[in-house]
Amino acid sequence: MRLKPMRECLPSKEREEYVSRVRERGITFVTERQVNRYIDEFLRFRASRGRTSLTDLGSRDLLAYAGHLERSNRTFVTARIKLAVALQWCRWLFEVGRLETDVTEGISASGALSRMRQRF
Repeated sequence: MRLKPMRECLPSKEREEYVSRVRERGITFVTERQVNRYIDEFLRFRASRGRTSLTDLGSRDLLAYAGHLERSNRTFVTARIKLAVALQWCRWLFEVGRLETDVTEGISASGALSRMRQRF
């Protein structure tokens, strides 16, 4: 069985460190690749809006990303997983002291995608 090569991700030591930490918890290679890709997609979304520094990461970024996922994904489940990974990564950034505030507070993947959920 041939695996797809990993695509080039935006440089992010925080993403790499997080993926390393979840790898230590015993996730599969496929899950590791998915987590890596979904965080990269969130970083690319932020970069497309001119936001490349973690110092300006806020809950508005997560809610804007939820709106983007609602418009660009066909299924609620895929959008929810992508947002959940971004939320978990942001929560981890706060827990390890890389963010001063918990930008995920009060946000859930299902709640932020409520318009999309109502369609299904």
